[in-house]
Amino acid sequence: MIEVISEENLNDKILADITGLSYHELDTLLTSDAGFRLEQNANNLVSGLSKLFNIRIKDTSRLLGISESRLSRNKQIDKTMLDKAEALISIYSKVANVLADEAATWFNTDNKALENKKPLDLLDTQYGQGKVENIIDALLHGSYL
Repeated sequence: MIEVISEENLNDKILADITGLSYHELDTLLTSDAGFRLEQNANNLVSGLSKLFNIRIKDTSRLLGISESRLSRNKQIDKTMLDKAEALISIYSKVANVLADEAATWFNTDNKALENKKPLDLLDTQYGQGKVENIIDALLHGSYL
């Protein structure tokens, strides 16, 4: 029998696998004014996202808005990095909920609705993420784009 996982549960599972955090813990960290230290380091976060999207470390660093030199000098995950990682995981989960193992391929394939750009190439800005989410939402509601 095939187990159906809701989008929310899939999102929670991926988040926990990559960051070691539950959504409750993430919410507490991102909404608190206090600083935080995670057991997980930035290299592990970048590596986990790279595997998820099937991309190179340097491409994942770009999506998170950090340089490779920053990654080698400072292993600490900061609030901005964690927030961006959560956004990427959330977008990935929407696609994976429908396409399962083919989600990474979808993100790495030129899309006519995005002017023949790969969805992945737009995920480094909030504006680009919004465009990709609009395409995902349209597809989930039965539109053919």
